[in-house]
Amino acid sequence: MTENANRYAIHALEDRRATLAGEVLKMKEGIRYREERCGGQLNRLILDALRRTEGRPLSNQEIAAAIVETKGYGLRRCRRWQGGFEQT
Repeated sequence: MTENANRYAIHALEDRRATLAGEVLKMKEGIRYREERCGGQLNRLILDALRRTEGRPLSNQEIAAAIVETKGYGLRRCRRWQGGFEQT
């Protein structure tokens, strides 16, 4: 390659790198926003599940089952079954 061709290639690569860096930054900001939003929603769902038990302690599995039921993720009823959940 000639000297000019090398300069054009390097410049094109630098431009592309800057473009990609901007896209990565934008995606990271979107991820941060979604993490904050989901975290807040999860906290609310957990607290709602605990409130519905009227003071009775819940296991992690029971909290997860309550969230699944609230969100309607396809499980109509979850029940404990040998250390796990069974779809019924």
